[in-house]
Amino acid sequence: MRKLDSKFVKMALSWLFWPLRLVILLGNEKMKPTLLVVDDEPQLLRLMTQVLEREDYAVVSAPDGDEAISVLGQHVDSLCGAVIDVFIPPRGSGEVLEALHAARPDLGLIVVSGAPLEEGMAQRVESMGGRFLQKPFRPSTLIETVRDLFDASAGTGDV
Repeated sequence: MRKLDSKFVKMALSWLFWPLRLVILLGNEKMKPTLLVVDDEPQLLRLMTQVLEREDYAVVSAPDGDEAISVLGQHVDSLCGAVIDVFIPPRGSGEVLEALHAARPDLGLIVVSGAPLEEGMAQRVESMGGRFLQKPFRPSTLIETVRDLFDASAGTGDV
């Protein structure tokens, strides 16, 4: 019978039990609701991200529609909602809204814009159960809108 190298045994045990350690670590931490935030204005994107993170939301962000669709693909299962600017490059928010709705029709949706929504976009957002927030807005208004949306969709107020 061969004697096993202790380094090999330690490495094998470590590899076998890492999922258990991960469960223990994550089990002790409250999972944060994750939001996708999309805006082509860097300062506003940064501000919305900071405001939401201070309120204990996890945020994934994107500066344009193409990156938003990519981020959506990477985080589709962990997202609980999205805050999306209407006028984002390269083609506006329409493709992002369609991708969000196709992937997760249950996602909470907040659409932001510096101008009132055109009738077609307003109907589209309403049909998706979303809300509209006109820029400029106060950080507290963003938080209230996010909480209101999730309280209405979850019915529990836990998000």
